[in-house]
Formats: sequence, structure tokens, C-alpha cells
Amino acid sequence: MQKTQIHNVDEEVCKGLDRTIGRRKMSGFLQELVQPHVARPNLECQYAEMAGDKRREREALEWAETTFKDVAHGTRRALVSPFRRHCWCIVALSTIAATAHGEGPRLTPEQQRVFLASRAPSGSMTGSFSSFASLLYAMQEVVIHSSDSRINATVLASFFPDFYKPTWREYLDDIARQSKCSYSHDAQTGYWVFSEPENSLPYSVDLAEGWTCHDEGRYVGYAPRGAPVGMDLYMLGEYSASPSEEAALYRRVRDALAITFASNFKQDVGITEMQEVLVDGAEALYFEAPAPRPGTLWRQWVFVKNGRAFAIVSAAAQDDAKVRSEIDGMIKSFHATLPRDPSRPS
Repeated sequence: MQKTQIHNVDEEVCKGLDRTIGRRKMSGFLQELVQPHVARPNLECQYAEMAGDKRREREALEWAETTFKDVAHGTRRALVSPFRRHCWCIVALSTIAATAHGEGPRLTPEQQRVFLASRAPSGSMTGSFSSFASLLYAMQEVVIHSSDSRINATVLASFFPDFYKPTWREYLDDIARQSKCSYSHDAQTGYWVFSEPENSLPYSVDLAEGWTCHDEGRYVGYAPRGAPVGMDLYMLGEYSASPSEEAALYRRVRDALAITFASNFKQDVGITEMQEVLVDGAEALYFEAPAPRPGTLWRQWVFVKNGRAFAIVSAAAQDDAKVRSEIDGMIKSFHATLPRDPSRPS
């Protein structure tokens, strides 16, 4: 039986509900949202039932994968899916369950080591840190948490190629890099807690005279005096395989990432259109092409060093030989400072 009640809420909340949910769907939305708090259902049973729904899990993963691909390739089309609201309900229910129980799996140091060395089912991630934390819990029962509003607002995107499944250490490291923070396991709550300070950069570069740099998390931007941009250095994740498979994996990752960047400037670009050059002793793929902005030249160097993928890109005036020379000098000074992760598969 349904009953009608009238409640007063803030005017901005009303406008937001009308705009986002729509008046015809308001009752159902509010009932779904409030019922778990007031009807006191068995959340553990509901979550177990939800986790056992393989079709819903498969659809959610496909939705997440599609969103990742759109972000990674820079497309701006709106995603319209009949499953979108259904997926939101999964996330909402899992978030309520996590809040109600206030904990994740509590791991001993040895269990942490084993977990971090195991493979995540996918390298995709999307949305803000806080929203993705809900999705991650719903799909994997892995709880990432931060009390820092800046970290929670960080928009995440993955560059892990579709064919690669990172270890959980590599996966969480990538989230920490984008969020400009570090993380640790809280044995009391079972959360993987993300907080400042930021991990050190995995490389060093000698700045050209007059140049400045700014750390944006996923990349560090470098600019000459009086210019907004000059060169960006992207950190695109860490990769691991058995010793016999490492070289092939690194080459495959390098090629995929080089295509990802270059395809923004030339459709159907191929590896044969790129040149192999050395950067810090690693075989990098170099590519250049005219940028959409007249008189601007796009250049990129993509490589894997110590198991970490890097992309150095620049968009400078085609006739500015001085800036191009300074960029070449900084790339020549590049040095990967962090050694290979000792926990990688052997």
C-alpha cells in the first residue's frame, strides 16, 4: 500500500531532482534510496544475491569498459544505456552496505602482498575517485577510501591497453599517481586509504633554462618562459610479466600507447610510420605530424623503461628551433629513477 507524505527540502535540491530524475520517476527513486535505511533489510543477503547475478555483473563491466574507451580516446559523445540506471542502483546498494558494515577485507601483511601481486580483472577506471570507489566495491569488494576532498574529486581514466590486466599493486599505484597521493592498507577497517603525501616521480629531467614545470598527477607539464605549454611527460602505468614474456609485452604496450596518442593527429596511423629512437636506453617510438593548429608540430616519444610506460609529447611552433632544441635536450636528460618493482611476477 502506498501513502502520500509532504516533506520540505532545499530549493536547489528540488531543482536538482527535477532536472536529474524527473517528476514522474521521483517516487520510485526516493523509495529505492530510502528503503534500505528504514526497512532494515538483510544487506548481506541482498549483496550476495546481487554479486551472484552474472548477467548484471557482465553488463556493468561492459558499461565501465565502454566509458573507459571513450575517455581514453578523447571522445565526447554522451553514453546512453538502458542499463545505466540499473548500474547506478548496484553502486548505491553496495555503497549503503559498505557504509552499514564500515569495513572491507582485513588483510595481514602477507595477505596484502599476495593480493597486490594478483591480477585485477580489468585495467579500466572512470569517473571521480569517490564515484569509482563505489563501483569498485560493487564489482570487486575492494574498498578504496579517502577523506581528502581534492582526492575524491580527482577524475580517473586508464591508459592500460585492453589486452593487459594489471596487478592490484599496479592498478592502485595508477590511481595514486593520478590523484597525486599515496596509499596504505588500514587493518582496522580493511580500507585501502589514499592520502597525501604524493609518491615521488619515477623519473628525473634536467629543466632547460627558464622552463617551469607543474605536476598534474597523470602527467607533468613543462613550459618555457612566457608560454603556457611546451612539453608534457605522461606516466602511463606499470607493466609486468614473466621474464620470458617481458620484452614482448613491453613492445606490445609501447606500440598500443603510441597508436593511442598518434591517432588523435592522423587517422589509421600505423607503427611503420613511426621511428625507433633511444630514450634513456629504451627503444622509443617517435612520431610527428602537423597539429590542427596552423604552424604547430606535434611530436611524441613513447617507451617502456623499468616496466613503466612513458609518453613524452610536445606541441610547439614548427619554426621555433630554440624551443625544439630545448625539448630535445630535456628528453636526452630523461632518466627513469625507480627500479623495477621487486614484487613483479618471476
